[in-house]
Amino acid sequence: MRHALDPGQFTPVGIFLTEYCRTTCLSVSNIDYYIEDFTDRKQLKIMLVEEKQNGGMMGDSQRLCYRNLHRHLMVSAPMLQTDYWGVFVLQLARGTTLPGPGMTLNGKPITLEEFVRHINFEVKFCDGIFRQG
Repeated sequence: MRHALDPGQFTPVGIFLTEYCRTTCLSVSNIDYYIEDFTDRKQLKIMLVEEKQNGGMMGDSQRLCYRNLHRHLMVSAPMLQTDYWGVFVLQLARGTTLPGPGMTLNGKPITLEEFVRHINFEVKFCDGIFRQG
């Protein structure tokens, strides 16, 4: 079964991939943000952030994609001396295109200041959307 989201949400390359990948089971997703801090060369810090405008939600195939990435990162991060923070969904308030009032992180209201501290690996505002264990 092929699964492709609304083509209007893809770049031309994304549309190409959905048309020309030959597998019968296909899910194409993009990663909005891979954030890493390599200030401490001995312990890299990473997190994944999915942006949703207008309070949008992740679809089933996108959630599965992120869940699979999360599982791989949970296993590999300790071996690579990496501090993996998790997967986070940033939902922007309706009618906004930048982080600010009305946004949520994993469904929890968050201020701009809290969000900035979170993405700078200063304070983890909440757990990732998938259990860490």
